[in-house]
Amino acid sequence: MTKHGVRRIVAISTFSAGNSRPRVGWFARHLLFGAVLRSEVADKEAMERALAATDLAWTVVRVGLLADAAARGAWRAADDDLIRGMGKIARADVAAFMPAQLASDAWVRRAPALMAERCCD
Repeated sequence: MTKHGVRRIVAISTFSAGNSRPRVGWFARHLLFGAVLRSEVADKEAMERALAATDLAWTVVRVGLLADAAARGAWRAADDDLIRGMGKIARADVAAFMPAQLASDAWVRRAPALMAERCCD
């Protein structure tokens, strides 16, 4: 990216990678992400570390449970303790949030967790 002058990247990760792991419940933290999906989470964490080590304008979007549902157009994004638990979000809402970050500096060099305000009845 640096060689070709590309400065901005928005990547998807998982809610439980890095410093968000303590905010998921015990079951998800220890069994799901600690055992079943351990290598997948390790890959996401390696990606996050690699991006953080660059001078790129990166944003890593951490999502919980993805739902095949209609977009709601309403979500919460936070990179602090305001979002806890896995939560659900429609894939369509993630697909709307991520490219919108290309035109915004709000989440540059940050890793927001993304959760629907209300999802997927």
